[in-house]
Parts: sequence; C-alpha cells; structure tokens
Amino acid sequence: MTTEMHIMTTEITMLLRRVGRQNIRIGLFDQINSTPLLRTHWQLPLFPGYPSGHATTSNAIATMLAYLFPTDADEFFKRAQDCADSRFEGGIHFRTDNEVGLTMGKLIGQEIIKKAKADGAN
Repeated sequence: MTTEMHIMTTEITMLLRRVGRQNIRIGLFDQINSTPLLRTHWQLPLFPGYPSGHATTSNAIATMLAYLFPTDADEFFKRAQDCADSRFEGGIHFRTDNEVGLTMGKLIGQEIIKKAKADGAN
C-alpha cells in the first residue's frame, strides 16, 4: 500500500470510529487489520472503490472524439464502455466505480471542448 493510500485509509477509519463504527471494513480489504477479506487467484487492489481511471479517461477521450467526428460517436462511446466493463469483469472495480468514472469522463471531455471553443482551437 502506498503511503498516500495508507494515510487516506487511516484518516477514513479514524473518522468512522469517531461516528461510532468500530469495525469498519472498506471494499475487500480490512483497513483495521490490514488483511484481505477475500482470497482470489489474482491480486485485488488494496483500496476501497474509487472512480475508475480507465473509465474516466476513455470517456473523456470518447467525448472529445465524438465532438470532432460526430458520425462515429456511437463507436467511441461503445469503446469507452468496453474499457470500463473490462475493469469490472477483471475484478479491479465495482460497477459503480465505472459508472461514476464514465460520468466524470464525459464532464471532463465537455469542459475541454468548452475551453477549446473559448480559446479559438475549435
């Protein structure tokens, strides 16, 4: 576990203890005892669910490409969804991580398009 992740999970655990949750378990990893809650054949991430970076990035790119090439928009968004789904199917993310990541990606792509229009790069 990286130092940043350890600090963050420690802070989350301390906060939850203050509100009365003594045996908090986040995701598939016991943050109090630092042990996996589930044994699998492959390594699971040792962190709670977060928005999928793959889903976020792929949908941001799909949004920008759909703006530039509107006739191919459906294909771009299908590829972004496939990318997100692969993270769920591989056991790396929960489905909600992908849904939030795809939403964030679309918003980021829209902001980039808006900025490009504003500075004349359209």
